[in-house]
Amino acid sequence: MIKIAIFCVSYHSDKERDLYLASIERAAKTAGDKVSVDTFVTNNNDKDNPGYFGAVKRMMQKNHPVAYDYVIISNVDLTLEKDFFAKLVAYDCTEDTGWIAPQIWSRQENRDLNPKISDRYSHNKLWLLKMIHRLPFMHSIYTKTLYRRKRAQPLNRKFIYAGHGSFIILTKAFFLKNGIIDYPVFLFCEEIYLAELCREAGLKVVYVPRLKIYDNEHISTGKMSVSTYSRLNYKAVSYILKRFYSTIALLITIALHCVEAQSIQAISQLGLPVVLIETVNGEEPSCEYVSAPEGRMGFSITNATKVPGRISIWQKDSCMFDSGEFSNGEKGMTIKIRGNTSAHEEKKPFKIKLQQQGDILCRGNENKYRDKEWVLLTGHQGMLNTLLGSIVSRIIGVQWTPTFGYVNVFINDQYRGVYILSESVKRNTNCRLNIDKTGFIMEYDAYWWNENYYIPSTSYPECYTFKYPEGSEDFELFKDIIFDMEESIRLGTYEKYLDIQSVAAWVLAHDILGTYDAGGSNIFLTKHDNTNDSKIKMGPLWDFDTILDDRRLNDWSSIHQWSAFFIFDLFRNTNKIPFIETYTNLWKQVYPTITTAISDSLSSFSHSEYGEALNLSLKYDMERWGKEYLPVSDEVNKMVDWLCNHLFFLNDMISRLNSTSIECMTKTNPKEIFYSLDGHKTDVIRHGIYIAKTRKGYRKVIK
Repeated sequence: MIKIAIFCVSYHSDKERDLYLASIERAAKTAGDKVSVDTFVTNNNDKDNPGYFGAVKRMMQKNHPVAYDYVIISNVDLTLEKDFFAKLVAYDCTEDTGWIAPQIWSRQENRDLNPKISDRYSHNKLWLLKMIHRLPFMHSIYTKTLYRRKRAQPLNRKFIYAGHGSFIILTKAFFLKNGIIDYPVFLFCEEIYLAELCREAGLKVVYVPRLKIYDNEHISTGKMSVSTYSRLNYKAVSYILKRFYSTIALLITIALHCVEAQSIQAISQLGLPVVLIETVNGEEPSCEYVSAPEGRMGFSITNATKVPGRISIWQKDSCMFDSGEFSNGEKGMTIKIRGNTSAHEEKKPFKIKLQQQGDILCRGNENKYRDKEWVLLTGHQGMLNTLLGSIVSRIIGVQWTPTFGYVNVFINDQYRGVYILSESVKRNTNCRLNIDKTGFIMEYDAYWWNENYYIPSTSYPECYTFKYPEGSEDFELFKDIIFDMEESIRLGTYEKYLDIQSVAAWVLAHDILGTYDAGGSNIFLTKHDNTNDSKIKMGPLWDFDTILDDRRLNDWSSIHQWSAFFIFDLFRNTNKIPFIETYTNLWKQVYPTITTAISDSLSSFSHSEYGEALNLSLKYDMERWGKEYLPVSDEVNKMVDWLCNHLFFLNDMISRLNSTSIECMTKTNPKEIFYSLDGHKTDVIRHGIYIAKTRKGYRKVIK
């Protein structure tokens, strides 16, 4: 079935509109089940009149045209032939067709209005038209002489420059290249505007006279005064000259690094910032893939190449940031593939390192937010997960929440999809982690086996790796600090070493989010300096790929129950009361308002222009990578529903955190495998009923 959308605009033409809609319905019935036609109507009036294509843009923002095989833009003073849709369905449309111009028979002029313009106008001809409209009396002379001498064009010409604007058939290819129509002129020259977009996109305008409609022309424009008509035409021609014929237009194309103009224009019109990356000689970042050594788990990458190049950030035609061409240590940037599991996906995450500090999130305070290191994350397990994680992080009060933004990315002329452009986890005393030069940023890292420097844990199976400092100068000192911290947890004296408020906030955030992959949650530890007065803090939150997991819906996060890290011991330690009190008090502070706060923040994003821009961009990302996304509004509703259910159970579990009910025991028989009643395997045994599997079968265990 061919899907067709009709966007029609009426202005004081109710009678003509109703007759037109009746002819659409009749033609659709004639085509039968071969066609599906959706008709959208805007009735412009004297109080609200955005113009012809202005009204079309409004309709397209609510009903994106890329969902249709053909999109028709029209006036309403028209009548379709009965077999119009049947013939359109039967038409063999080539992939490089952007615009189909039908026969538009004018009853008033007794001729076919198509082809409207056979060949592209020269700059001089457009300038002459501009001058004609500058002086209304010259336009009157033109209409009474040259215009009346027009005759029907030869019918054997297939490819033309532009069709007539009263009835325009655009293909899906047009919108994939150009996006929603955004013509900033009230009226006139719409045909030239679309013809230029087709020309830039390498798409053809095809004249197909067997598709026939009838036109009772000038219903709306015929009511205009000559002065108004000339003034609007003058503005329209001026815009066309500036946009498509001037030196400025050429410079814009050059500034866009010679990226396909049609792709840039289409993507930039969606509303998200566009990141343009051009590497030296078009080199693509590469890496080698590695698996964990025997006895370890996971897979990662190694030997990731740092490719030099240039990065710029654009908001439509405005350049917000430009690193300049690469010059080592002076301008430009390097890009490399980053990540572990995510780097094995087809859509790669990247690390960007500027040669000079700057704020590529363009927040307007260059001195405060300057840094060299940034990341482009794929959001491959949920594009809104990072947004939700950021909201929860700020509500709970986790130390420093990275700022990020959604962007569309091009690398070496190729569209790479929607990315999350974010600050990296890094020491920066002005705007990121405020760490003294003698302090550290470490990660309790399941991928330690792929790093050059790491500190073995004395109590847990993984090791600690360095985010800062990168070298090994203070290795032995930091090793002693980690040993003392782990020993204090075992002895119950951890308050001397741990900032338990930051630990409680970090764990509670994951319990709220329902994180499933404990080892893959990026567990960061920081220490401001190497003095005894500086305690170890947890945070920031990072990596939200496994949040909102249904297996955690009525349970703690996996991190809360993971015996391979000290969080587990803080909850079960005999001297656990200080931490439990901090954790429960923090929950009591946020619980009365957290559901509403999260819901309001997500809903506000969903209904914003930014949220709509992301929603439209995800459709292009789906076309690029084949990954399915829910519409932003549906994803928000799904998140809020999950959290409402989960937080009810979480509140009940936290209310029972006391000295008796929280007791956790290890299994007395290592050969037994314990399952909770909902069928989940567990190493954590609290009070309750479990099923134990042994070599002799299954048995019920009551603790």
